[in-house]
Formats: sequence, C-alpha cells, structure tokens
Amino acid sequence: MKRFMVLKSALEWFREKYGHLEVPRYYKLPTPVSPEEEPLLPKELWGYKLGPNLRNLKVQADWLKSPYYETLVDMGIMSPVSKVCT
Repeated sequence: MKRFMVLKSALEWFREKYGHLEVPRYYKLPTPVSPEEEPLLPKELWGYKLGPNLRNLKVQADWLKSPYYETLVDMGIMSPVSKVCT
C-alpha cells in the first residue's frame, strides 16, 4: 500500500507541475537543494524514479487484479479493460 501511495503522490505532483501524465520512461523527480526550490514536492519524493516505477507497474500481469487499478484508470494512467480480458 505504501509503495502505491508514493507512486500516486508522485503522479499527482507530476500532473500539477506539467499538466499531463505522459511520464517519460526514465523520468526521475528532482532532488532540490532546499524545499524552497520545489515547495510542492514532498521531501519523501525527492529523486523518486517515477518513469521506471510506472513502467514496471504497467507490465505486471497481475496488476489488473489489484485494488489500485481503478484509481489509476480514474487518473487516466491506465486504460479500462473489459471483464472479458481479465
């Protein structure tokens, strides 16, 4: 659960900063020298590897059965899949 919440927080920060959720494959959140540089970025997200973590999540076959799948569909990260496919 904590891992997903970190990912969700990072996605929300990315969307706020860039206005979309098309995260580059190797994107890493910044590591500011001080909190004043990125006031909206929580310290626990500094340097978080958003691109690789998001990609890993998308390629996991069992992800469609996860309780967090609907959250990512609602955010627009994942496309809804019909029940026939799952």
